[in-house]
Amino acid sequence: MQVKRLGANYLVQLDQGENVLQRLEDFAKQHRIGFATLSGIGMLDRVILGSYDGESNTYQKRSLDEPVEVLNLTGDITRGRDGHPTAYAHVVLGLADFSTRGGHLVEGTVGPTLEIVVRPQPGTIRRRHDPDTDLQRWDLRAVETFSV
Repeated sequence: MQVKRLGANYLVQLDQGENVLQRLEDFAKQHRIGFATLSGIGMLDRVILGSYDGESNTYQKRSLDEPVEVLNLTGDITRGRDGHPTAYAHVVLGLADFSTRGGHLVEGTVGPTLEIVVRPQPGTIRRRHDPDTDLQRWDLRAVETFSV
């Protein structure tokens, strides 16, 4: 992973074989990020996508074990209940036949490169368990604000 600061933002370039979410969480811990938005493009060699099923309150998962283009990665970094950084992202992926797949990024292994812009925000947002949906949602009642 290579990192470059650009104004208030960070340019994060992940290398082949790295676990996307784990490396973003490592980055957030190292840079003490309490909340940030993410956007990125690149390639993944292996990916597991999730699609939330509101009736069963579970994610249906599908693996793609082939190189795919990351046409768009959008997400955020928050803090979990335990205070550790949590990276959450959705992706739109381009396949070799020019079709697309998309969903919640459950797991992803970087192909040749993945380039992500991390935009830290002034404060910390924590996630909490929502028993109605079984999701980890923003806890907006407990937002901690401060200047970056």
